[in-house]
Amino acid sequence: MRIYSIRSTVASLVFFFASAVAAQDQPVLLTNGKIITLDAENSIASSVLIYRGKIEAVDDLTSDLASSANQIDLEGRTVIPGLYDSHMHFIR
Repeated sequence: MRIYSIRSTVASLVFFFASAVAAQDQPVLLTNGKIITLDAENSIASSVLIYRGKIEAVDDLTSDLASSANQIDLEGRTVIPGLYDSHMHFIR
């Protein structure tokens, strides 16, 4: 039961952040978390900067966008990448 609760919490967080970030023109900085990346050399990050729905920086708080970003403290929570399935089936 606890694993289900953790999974649903993480899924809810990812959905919340994705919908909040996509709707904003202001940069969003997620900090103090365990952010899973798809980079083999740096698979876990502690911060990510998102601007206009795109990742602008990972573990880099020195950019001008980071200083003006809406900062969200994850308080150690985990963020996973959203996957988009764009395949389709053609029927003859």
